Amino acid sequence: MPKVTITDAKGLVQSTGGSTIIENPRHLRSGGGQDTVKYAVPAAGIGTGAKTITIAQIKTGVLEEDPTADVAWTLPTNALLRAGLDDPQTGDTLDFCVINTGTASADEIITLSAGSGGTLVGSGAVLTANAVDDAFSSGSGLFRIRITSTSAHSIYRLA
Repeated sequence: MPKVTITDAKGLVQSTGGSTIIENPRHLRSGGGQDTVKYAVPAAGIGTGAKTITIAQIKTGVLEEDPTADVAWTLPTNALLRAGLDDPQTGDTLDFCVINTGTASADEIITLSAGSGGTLVGSGAVLTANAVDDAFSSGSGLFRIRITSTSAHSIYRLA
């Protein structure tokens, strides 16, 4: 017989024999709301210049900044990533986007790099938007972090 419990750390947890189903608490709302998902408030302005991005900022799902010049952002180390996640397991993923609100067509690129224990797959460069008809840059990038082991993770550029 299934056993269902609600915990502060994991939300709704259903155990059935040898398997467990966990429903993320941010997806649970009383009184309906099944068509929406509640996410954390997007990170406040990251600021200009080189920055180390925190897992708390990534967990909001949106990193938005007007960099005013080329900048380098370093993503969290594997140790900091794991410390900021609730019970991370191999195969778990976390998506986030970077929106570059710099001057259109200007040379104000945000370039992401992986912290220690991370591997970036694809381009980490998020250019400003280019409004020309045949422009190639939308001014944003979509990324997915996948935990690959207890000591490593990959960051994939999805779009």
